[in-house]
Amino acid sequence: MRSVIFIAIALAPIVLVVFALWLFRQEARVYILTLPEWELGPAPVDKMVRQSVVIARVRLLTVKPQAVLHPSDGYLPALVFRFSVLEYLKGAGETQITAHAYYDTDGMSRDDAMDIAIEQLLPARERRWDFRQALVFLRRFEDQLWLGWMDPASWNPVVDYSVRGSIFRAWLPAVEPPGTFALEDPEAFAAPATVSLDEIRAMVGE
Repeated sequence: MRSVIFIAIALAPIVLVVFALWLFRQEARVYILTLPEWELGPAPVDKMVRQSVVIARVRLLTVKPQAVLHPSDGYLPALVFRFSVLEYLKGAGETQITAHAYYDTDGMSRDDAMDIAIEQLLPARERRWDFRQALVFLRRFEDQLWLGWMDPASWNPVVDYSVRGSIFRAWLPAVEPPGTFALEDPEAFAAPATVSLDEIRAMVGE
């Protein structure tokens, strides 16, 4: 009887580890199955089209730092992008539009938010495509058009709206041939995946 007890005691940690691994696999499987498919990587273009309130072919005019008041959470550091609109593919508006990119952080004082916008967001933003036409996919955040989130961490800045973003690539730079826009970083891929204006128009019309 004692030997049985000793064996049970010796095996108990192993049994617990095996059970914990099995439970983890089950929870991970359920978690993955309940996520929307596109959240496991960059959003497919058709999802971006459906979620955007404005899709436009644009040229960048200016970028300015700003402290934006969030109704329930103080001020958020932000960059305000002003674009000249060459063509609306979804939605409508003026010949110039503005869109915000926010630092994904808690609210703070106006002065602190402005300091971060100037000292961290401006240096961290994607600049390589400033002089190209772009296709922008804009959503709505509060009462403003929203380009996306930024995290200016010095060791690995995240600019999630850019063509290198991990979730919602809201700014697609123009590539050759004309009327084509990159879905991947054109400098990182010899032949990046692309989407055309005609393809976007077709998706908008579905």
